[in-house]
Amino acid sequence: ATDRRHHRPAADGGYSSAADRDGSVLLVDMYNTADVNDQLADRLGAASHSRYPAATATPSPHASAAAPASQHPGHSAGVATLLSELESANADIANLRRRVAVLEADNKRLRRELDSQRVEAEALATSRAYDLVESLQRDQRTRDEAAVQRIRLANTERDLALERAEALAAGTEADAEPWPAAYRNVGEMDDDVQQVGDDVDGLLARLEAADAGEIIQQQQQRQRQQRQRRNQQQQQDVYENEDFVADSYENGAGSDQLVEENAVLTARCRQLEEELENARILYSMQRALGDPSAHSRQRAGAQLDANNPDEDYEDEAGEQLEDGGEDELRAKFESTLELIEEEARMRDAQEARLAEMLRAAEARAEKAEAQLAAASRASGGGRRRET
Repeated sequence: ATDRRHHRPAADGGYSSAADRDGSVLLVDMYNTADVNDQLADRLGAASHSRYPAATATPSPHASAAAPASQHPGHSAGVATLLSELESANADIANLRRRVAVLEADNKRLRRELDSQRVEAEALATSRAYDLVESLQRDQRTRDEAAVQRIRLANTERDLALERAEALAAGTEADAEPWPAAYRNVGEMDDDVQQVGDDVDGLLARLEAADAGEIIQQQQQRQRQQRQRRNQQQQQDVYENEDFVADSYENGAGSDQLVEENAVLTARCRQLEEELENARILYSMQRALGDPSAHSRQRAGAQLDANNPDEDYEDEAGEQLEDGGEDELRAKFESTLELIEEEARMRDAQEARLAEMLRAAEARAEKAEAQLAAASRASGGGRRRET
């Protein structure tokens, strides 16, 4: 009993885990039970020695058999008291063990809840990262397809402009061919002049005919339809570019690249327009200088322009529409950029709230662990005091 009392472990610290602590508490309970039994044995021995001193003479067998039952009645009462104390101590130990089992169950439940919360947080973060990567890949594919379409459209427009320029250049070269090289003698020249005059007269006759107005109106109608289709196509291209820019800026990537591509395409279009305008000017100058029937053709062209007064107005309206469309595109671009910035701020705020909720959950888990440790220490101290 002395060795057990001197070698029993401490009940309030020095444990590496909850299992070691609970095992040590149970070991302390066993040692305490052994100490109580030893104390009871010591008290029983002292009581027996004090109440039954050693006799100098050897009693008779009859006297030794009758003395404990008749002359010493307090001995049985002391044994009963000690046995009742032992039973109460055992009951307290059983109650403490039940409390320890309940605390262990609570500890396991809290740990399972903490593990489940941690797994849910990791799964949520993983799903968000997957969704973000998928959206970025989808937007990248959309941007690539739009860029390829714009490049194809630019190449098509370039080829058309080059074909028109080549056609104008070929017509200019044919009109600017010198007269001595084209005609061998004056007779051939006179025949050609007469043929040109006949052609002009025939053209004027067709213009003065009864059905000339209907033909001109049909031609004007076809030109208007072509211009409308061209304007609708340009507006559709502008809207597609606006949608592409909005989608790109919603994901916060590719703004500088889009601006550079837009600038390059704009510069290319302007260059092609300048080349086309220069070709037209050169063609008109060569026709005015080298064609003897230029005055007749200019007269016919003036009459056609007089019959088609809406052409210049539609060209000017198209230019104004392009200028207004550029301003509108710039305004929509700025508004879209503001919306993207606002969405980015909202996304940052949401991420901050989620991080705060995660920190609060971790704090609650730590608080629960601290309460569990305090309850374990309190239960250990109560067992020591009761023992």
